[in-house]
Amino acid sequence: INAASNDASLEVLEGLLGQDPILAYRFLVHVNSAANGLSRGIDSLRRALMMMGFTALKTWCVQQVPSANTDPNLNPVRRDMVLRALLTEFLLDAGGEPDLRREIYMTGLFSQLDILLNEPIDQILGRLPLSDRILEAVCQGTGDYAPYLQLARTLESMDAYPVIAMCEDFEMDLDEVNRALLRALGTPAFRPVK
Repeated sequence: INAASNDASLEVLEGLLGQDPILAYRFLVHVNSAANGLSRGIDSLRRALMMMGFTALKTWCVQQVPSANTDPNLNPVRRDMVLRALLTEFLLDAGGEPDLRREIYMTGLFSQLDILLNEPIDQILGRLPLSDRILEAVCQGTGDYAPYLQLARTLESMDAYPVIAMCEDFEMDLDEVNRALLRALGTPAFRPVK
């Protein structure tokens, strides 16, 4: 709300929404609702922000406050979801392709929504016009993004042997994987808020 009120940049707003999987999901559901009368679905936070505008975003955020869950016990779950999203993004290393980076990040961010929303993941993601690559990786464990998502999940286990085996299976360099992990852990979005 403060960022929208202070005319923060699109990148800042996208980053803030992308740090809360539930908020990001609800925002995309809202933007794609029939009430907005879109002729084509919006599949990214950035496009949704551009379509909605700061004033409408602020109004929507204010409407979310009463239903916000402030349980501090959920903070580790949210942080883990953001870490998975960052790991998935950095493992792919999309380079100068910002849309690809955003899509692979969303793959990791939304991959555990079923835990928080207590619904089957295919039903949850079926409400959004997401790319087939995201749906295949998250719902079926197949497709182009699946190896990166699987490796990010494996890195969360803190057991080196499955990570080494998976790197061999997917022909990924273990040093690159370690760099991706360090980069994800060093990202400001993952650092605790003071």
